[in-house]
Amino acid sequence: EVALDLASGVTGLDLRTLEIGSVGGARLKATGLILGGNAGPDGSIGVEIQAEDPRELLRLAGLIKGESDPAWAAELGRTALKGTVAVRPKDGGIETEFDLNGTAGDISLAITGQIDGGATPDATRISGSSEIGTGSSARMAALVGLAPVGDDQQPARLVATFDGTPGQGFRSDLQLNAFGGRHGYRGLINPFVPGLGLDGKLEMRAT
Repeated sequence: EVALDLASGVTGLDLRTLEIGSVGGARLKATGLILGGNAGPDGSIGVEIQAEDPRELLRLAGLIKGESDPAWAAELGRTALKGTVAVRPKDGGIETEFDLNGTAGDISLAITGQIDGGATPDATRISGSSEIGTGSSARMAALVGLAPVGDDQQPARLVATFDGTPGQGFRSDLQLNAFGGRHGYRGLINPFVPGLGLDGKLEMRAT
């Protein structure tokens, strides 16, 4: 079930309504206005997602492949997310800002970021921060693809900041409170190269 109300012309794009419903009980709604001009696009689009179980919507978006669910997608539960994407001209290029906030089951999520287009994709600067909270440390471990040894019910929190380019990597700061300890990594990460381009300092401390 899809409903679309869209106007497009020389002045830009007016997305009055985009609604996708009945995807495994999930609904997606987007509205916004992007103006066109000699300097480039300028405007924003807001997105809202509501779902009893978001996995079918994630499959539709290509984030889950096949019939079996990855560990991070298990028991996501009732989901409510809101986000925006804003674009504007900047120094002859385009600057994009984005944010996403909400919950999925016992997971809380807050992400903000900025993309400054470079002369080449490798030179595009990407920066941002994210905070993820879970009701248990075991749930956090599953979320990042690890198999916890025990079922630790202590809440967990992951805070990350990053700034860099695909060509040079990203200066990152990751801080994780889980399983009764505080763990951190500060240094380079590059998800676009083998081994993630890790070059930094890992800290692990029990509390």
